[in-house]
Amino acid sequence: MKYSLIVLVLLLAACTSSPSQQGLDMLNNGHYQSAYNIFVQCSNQGDSNCINNIGYMYESGHMDVGKDMDTAIRYYSLAARYGNPAAQRNLAALGRPIPSVDLVVQQEPNDAAVWALLLGSAADGYIDAQQEARDRQQIQQTQEQMQKPVRCSSRVENSGDVINTTCHQ
Repeated sequence: MKYSLIVLVLLLAACTSSPSQQGLDMLNNGHYQSAYNIFVQCSNQGDSNCINNIGYMYESGHMDVGKDMDTAIRYYSLAARYGNPAAQRNLAALGRPIPSVDLVVQQEPNDAAVWALLLGSAADGYIDAQQEARDRQQIQQTQEQMQKPVRCSSRVENSGDVINTTCHQ
């Protein structure tokens, strides 16, 4: 019973922690390849902590190639360009220049923001925005209709043959 509870707590913690934290947990437990795989995955999404952590793995020799300071510095520099303070400190500690922050992670706009911009443009008379707004409204209405339950009734003759079936929402 204790073992099951411990496993459940660990699973819940793993599900709620960030990919960067999951990678750090793997790194701290000596699972270097798993940590690297996690860091690569989240660094591809622009997570500067993960990029910095890959640099740390190269600097500390946790990679199959051993210590690779040139590669570590490249990763630290990339993370620093996203404004990552740990990467900036790592570069400073190595006596390297800190690059200017010139990269940002593009955020997906939320649907409400897109809808507000679209309606504003449509109200300003932009024909394409007006058409897009109509299309979105039609899609939304169709999706709402599809979520409503459908009730069907059939009229059956005494012989068992179905004569008529009607369905409505």
